[in-house]
Amino acid sequence: MPEEQISSSGAVNRFRRRVFDIIEDSPTPSTWAPRFNIFMSLLIVLNISIVVLESVHDINSAYGSLFQVIDTVSVLIFTVEYILRVWTITLNPAFQRPVAGRLRFAATPLAIIDILAILPFYLPLIIPVDLRMLRALRLIRLLRILKIGRYTDAAKTFQKVLVRKKEEILLAFFILIIVLLLSSSMMYTV
Repeated sequence: MPEEQISSSGAVNRFRRRVFDIIEDSPTPSTWAPRFNIFMSLLIVLNISIVVLESVHDINSAYGSLFQVIDTVSVLIFTVEYILRVWTITLNPAFQRPVAGRLRFAATPLAIIDILAILPFYLPLIIPVDLRMLRALRLIRLLRILKIGRYTDAAKTFQKVLVRKKEEILLAFFILIIVLLLSSSMMYTV
């Protein structure tokens, strides 16, 4: 193998490691990792704020084009982030195999949330859909708020609690549904 190819391959691997240390929970996090997390969290909050502001007709008519530009730039950033995560995930010992590891990563809850957050933007470009369906798909953009869980320790702790206490949470949810049904039945009767 020529020396240039070995040098080029080494540079790519070093770059991939640096990107991984910034965007993933790495054993050797980069000094840029907290800045990246803050930037992505602010971008998600901005996107959710825009979704809410778009629902006010006067604000949407005045700033709709600005909202669309921000949405497009955000989706491009989220897309690049997702592609970089898929590209670098093989550095994580749990996803080391090049194809199988990436497919397993793509099936994780956070990766699915990432895809669902950008899907409403690309879907109408790929498949022509009825405008009523398009409006409904735009609501999926609210799933971007779930992406924020990737960037906060509190959300990671909450996820661990959900996994460990799922039986108790399911029981509480079941009781909540029963109380909701009983109270709504009583209100209907009244």
